[in-house]
Amino acid sequence: MKNAQPLQAPSLTGDDWQHIDAGIALYNSQQFWEAHEAWEVVWRRYSASWRLLLQGLIQMSAGFYQLRRNIYHGTVKHLRNARRKLVLFPDGFLGLNLAELIAGIDATLAEVETAGRSRIHEISTQRFPRIRLTTGHFFFGR
Repeated sequence: MKNAQPLQAPSLTGDDWQHIDAGIALYNSQQFWEAHEAWEVVWRRYSASWRLLLQGLIQMSAGFYQLRRNIYHGTVKHLRNARRKLVLFPDGFLGLNLAELIAGIDATLAEVETAGRSRIHEISTQRFPRIRLTTGHFFFGR
């Protein structure tokens, strides 16, 4: 995490990677609840600080799930919490495009907050940020 001790590469199992990859595929196909469930399996297995990244992905997915349901408070709460966690990690950690995800969260939050509770239903649910894999030096284990 930024301004903390150097990150230790997590020792993830093949099963862990299957759940992470399944979560990415589910998220990218806008199956947000199912993505959340896939990542939570791995999140529950570990106690190391890097698991905050998974928690951030889980909260991001929950935020977009709430947006799809036109729930203002849940959308804002989950996306803000996700952002707070994701910014702690360098772009490319676990091979993920975190900078793009954070930018997508920021853009969505701005749009949601501008629309407010009464117009949240007007926000397009087709522009969620996609999770892409990078080749950054923080890519572990695949």
